[in-house]
Amino acid sequence: MNGTSSKGTRAVKIEQATALINRYDIDMVSYQEHGLNMGYFKSSETFDTFFEAEVKLGSVTGYNKTEQVDMAHIQGGTGLLAINEILPYCKNLAQTSETWGD
Repeated sequence: MNGTSSKGTRAVKIEQATALINRYDIDMVSYQEHGLNMGYFKSSETFDTFFEAEVKLGSVTGYNKTEQVDMAHIQGGTGLLAINEILPYCKNLAQTSETWGD
């Protein structure tokens, strides 16, 4: 993704990714270098909430929790986005994670 911390950039990149998800019936997407400090966002604002897909989504993210940054941007970051039918399988594998959607 090469950075999505600014709202404008994030909107464009997420819109393009959402179009691909909706068009090609994708099951899972892996993102690197999202550039988001997920600790900055409300707990209800998970990675999957940025997407406006026509299907169920769930996500889990990794980011630098060592540096205490009080802004949306932080270097690096990874994320997995589980989509529709694969979501229940991911929930079973990551029972300790609370970010896999409903």
